[in-house]
Amino acid sequence: MQQKNIIRKLSTTLCLLFLNNLFLVVSAKSSIRGSENIETDYIIATRALQEVDLPPLSHKVLKNTYGEGWNVWDKQHIIKGLAFKCSWTNYRYGDKSLPMCVHSEDDTVSTAVKSHGYWNECVDIYNLWSSQNGNDSDIFVDIGANIGSCVMHFLMHTNANIIAFEPNPRNLFCLTSTLSNLDYKYQKRVTLFPIGLGSSPSTSIIFGVKGNLGHSSISLDINERRGGRFHHGDLIHVERLDNILNSEELSGNNIRVMKIDVEGFECHVLDGMGTEILSHVDKIHTEVSAGDLEQHGCSSTEYIQKLQNANFQPTLRASYGEAMQTYVATSNRLIQV
Repeated sequence: MQQKNIIRKLSTTLCLLFLNNLFLVVSAKSSIRGSENIETDYIIATRALQEVDLPPLSHKVLKNTYGEGWNVWDKQHIIKGLAFKCSWTNYRYGDKSLPMCVHSEDDTVSTAVKSHGYWNECVDIYNLWSSQNGNDSDIFVDIGANIGSCVMHFLMHTNANIIAFEPNPRNLFCLTSTLSNLDYKYQKRVTLFPIGLGSSPSTSIIFGVKGNLGHSSISLDINERRGGRFHHGDLIHVERLDNILNSEELSGNNIRVMKIDVEGFECHVLDGMGTEILSHVDKIHTEVSAGDLEQHGCSSTEYIQKLQNANFQPTLRASYGEAMQTYVATSNRLIQV
């Protein structure tokens, strides 16, 4: 009798824990989308209690989905922080539109999406994708995804498998709020890593500029402090890309386009890819700033040289003086065909 009572109490406790977890997920989702979606929320909530749901491609291509202090995003929970708030709008381009969480505070990209519906750089990157032949299994890698404008653009206008990296918690709040609110047919195509990329694994610190959180710069000195125009620093994790992707599984699943927008950390990112990963990349779109690169011991000339050494042909796409240049680097194997 005593044994039966113990089993009964244990069963009741486990049931309550399950219902409590289910209620928390449903409540969080309903607060975003409204109670009319409670049935959909129930389905999503029960799936959230299972393993992280990665698309079939990712199971082959991804070497690691977790590391010391971090895990790949579980496609359900919002990465939260104190006083972070959504301003909901629609990402709109052409005849397609999807709801998107942008920063409620003044922010360059958020303001553009609210005013115009899209972020112009993502149109250019999408055009690179469209100009290159490929198949549905091709990959778009977004390094420095910010609040997810290009992720949204590619979800709406391509069938690409998307692997995104964004370390800033403020941007991750918006990005995961958006993705967790989308239908599963979109969610399953995105694998989001809440980390930065660099030349070696580390715990670092990231500073976002007030009014332009797209300009979030990594510092390898975790004791660094910045004031004035910067938000307080946030501790982040940095990994090498060749610790994340399995180059042996990229054959036949090429990275058709890679976007790198990391505010001066570009040389470190390239150094952490390795030649095998880069040999499976068709095109790289990069915005570089001479001043930002210099803060990390590199220069525009050195970055271009690194691309050339990796068997790419860089072309200057746009220039705004030394403050900003946009380069598109095309793999020489495509040019030689």
